[in-house]
Amino acid sequence: MRLNEKEIAAIKEVTREVFGYQSTVSLFGSRTDNSKRGGDIDLFIKCNCQISKEEQYKLKIKFLVWLKKIIGDQKIDVLIDWGQLLENVYETVQREGVKL
Repeated sequence: MRLNEKEIAAIKEVTREVFGYQSTVSLFGSRTDNSKRGGDIDLFIKCNCQISKEEQYKLKIKFLVWLKKIIGDQKIDVLIDWGQLLENVYETVQREGVKL
């Protein structure tokens, strides 16, 4: 996995603070492969919150802003499972993802 300890700790802490302590976060995509270089940080967050689409959007932006303040300006893609995620995306994350 191509994240350092500071990045992992920041991702986990910001996830808990923004989405709640019941939420989980996994890394997937190219950053899980140590033989590759570069690439964005692909994160999958599972959240058991029942909130409006507007609030979901606000929380996602809050998460990205807060995380980038800590780890710097990097390309970060975030998929959030609000209980409606497409099955094929979920299967990919389950197969390839690394829980942080």
